[in-house]
Amino acid sequence: MRALRCKPEAIGYTDAAAARTMAAVTPWETRIGEDHEVMSAVPSESKVRRSISGVRGTEETLTGDEVERYASAYGTYLRDVSDTNTIVVGRDTRPTSKAYLERVIDALLAGGWDVIDLGVVPTPTVQLAIHRLDVAGGAMVTASHNPIAYNGVKFLQNVEGHGMFLREDQIKQVFAIHDEGRFDSRRRGECRPVADMASEFSDPPYTSEYLSRSRSVLHVDNAVILDYHLHRVITAMGKDLDTIRARSFRVAMDGCGGAGIPIDYVLLDYLYAHVLPVNDKPGVFSRGIEPTPANLEDLCRLMSGESSPFDVGFVTDCDNDRCVLVARDPDTGVYVPLEEDYTFAIAVDQVLGTLSEGRTVVTNWSTSQMVKDICSAHHANLRRVPTGEVYTASDAKHFHAAIAGEGSCAGVIDPRVGMGRDVLVAIWHVLAALAHKKDDLMTITRGYPHHAKTNCDQATNLSPDGMRKIVERLQVFYAGKPDLAFMSREDGLIVAFKDHSRLQIRSSNTEPLLRVRTSSPDSGKSAALAEEALKHIEKFADQLNKEKESQSVSGG
Repeated sequence: MRALRCKPEAIGYTDAAAARTMAAVTPWETRIGEDHEVMSAVPSESKVRRSISGVRGTEETLTGDEVERYASAYGTYLRDVSDTNTIVVGRDTRPTSKAYLERVIDALLAGGWDVIDLGVVPTPTVQLAIHRLDVAGGAMVTASHNPIAYNGVKFLQNVEGHGMFLREDQIKQVFAIHDEGRFDSRRRGECRPVADMASEFSDPPYTSEYLSRSRSVLHVDNAVILDYHLHRVITAMGKDLDTIRARSFRVAMDGCGGAGIPIDYVLLDYLYAHVLPVNDKPGVFSRGIEPTPANLEDLCRLMSGESSPFDVGFVTDCDNDRCVLVARDPDTGVYVPLEEDYTFAIAVDQVLGTLSEGRTVVTNWSTSQMVKDICSAHHANLRRVPTGEVYTASDAKHFHAAIAGEGSCAGVIDPRVGMGRDVLVAIWHVLAALAHKKDDLMTITRGYPHHAKTNCDQATNLSPDGMRKIVERLQVFYAGKPDLAFMSREDGLIVAFKDHSRLQIRSSNTEPLLRVRTSSPDSGKSAALAEEALKHIEKFADQLNKEKESQSVSGG
């Protein structure tokens, strides 16, 4: 009996029949940590999740002491690769975030670092602070879209003036330092609030004016860095600013009770939008943090109950780096969440439509084929990279991409603003698309090529090496397919077929799990590809287990 978790991506564009079929197979459970997980020496009984972005866990597993040890390891690593002596830190609004941030600061100060405390800010704001203040790196206390019981720390560094995540080989060094306890200890550094750095910023105070008349204020004292973030976005808008303002869009903004409050509302106010604020009290979580369809049912009902229609609903996670959209079906008047890929697809279409050159787009292999079709329609070059924001951002920087992002987690990167996934950037490009196309959001998305997606997780009892062997056997199996169009091992196993269907299988190196992601213009084909992959994963897992038993018997 296989242990299987599937998510039919039915909301927005997959037909209901496919959704019912996949729901009958198994319910989808929330996945803990979508970013690329990194193999390390962490003991199997530990529940701390290590990934390319950092660490996360519950209070019982990622204790305050462990937070301090990981922060010390990060500071020790950064000391060897940086010639500056300052790190910025920030946090989201989770119940444990303030205490965790204090432990991070203590660890960095003990390592001789000077620390600038940004307070409650989005992750992309931390990345921009690294750029603006030209510091060595940044640490963000957050578990992003994971459930409220979780928290974690994201680790960033200065890469040629940009705040970016560590590469896999670099984060492995941090984990090795942690496991070996090789922590650097120096004269204790100094911690300052970002308000003390006001002289470093001379940009228009977009936030300060708004906060003085806002209905809810989180941290006025860190408005200087929020001002800078808004300045970057508004300056990059160019002519889009007046075009968007002229429409006075009606928007529902679900802030998730997170770090995007108040900055998301500030931007919408500046764009002359009429906003229905939802979940806009920092630290109050009235829904699940991940913006899944199940968590957005109340929002959709609320929007449907209003007398005037909304142009769009924006939904964020706790650290404001992903943005899911809610659209009104013009045929039924019902509001539904769109699948995550649409946020990035709309942004790509909008940006490419304004450019005559520099038309390169970067995304990961898990992003929908819909983006490839949009790039082809604009005669633009699409580059695919492995899962992990650092790879998307690095490629975008190197190839001077017009836009980049990860459709698989509703994240948009605009290099004119910064090199991180940013809700403010997503809001800008979606409203610009609505303003320029003069169509409603659902009509715009229906104009894009249809690609049904199926996401499944297959549990095994094999080691990471065993899972790699399964992927190798799957590669041999799919290589014999007569309709094979393309195969790559850049990010697990990617198989493309002549009918534009696609399959991706990635192993998790921290738990016995294989992730299966399929897409196809035909929803039935997408589901069938997933079932075929799961069947062969189970088959090859049984083979490997029998081979292991046979070797054990012969060896005994």
